[in-house]
Amino acid sequence: MFRSCALRVSPARQFTVSTTDGRLATYQEWRKIVVAEGVSGIQVHDARLVATMRIHRIEHLLTLNVGDFRRYDRLIAVSPQDLLAQFG
Repeated sequence: MFRSCALRVSPARQFTVSTTDGRLATYQEWRKIVVAEGVSGIQVHDARLVATMRIHRIEHLLTLNVGDFRRYDRLIAVSPQDLLAQFG
């Protein structure tokens, strides 16, 4: 989490953020994803996870909601069932 964060939304729906702990890169990546993929509503939280993964060069995600992550390139989402099937 941010130690200190200010998020402002302008009338033109532009977001600005300031942080004190160096997580601006994650926000910038998140913003790119939201705009490029047209993400809105509750799915912005998934986009934040994807942004963090991209910043840290993590390509694989174990999730119960594989379908929620299909829109993201450079991400391999795997369900627990798929993982177990590989070893079963």
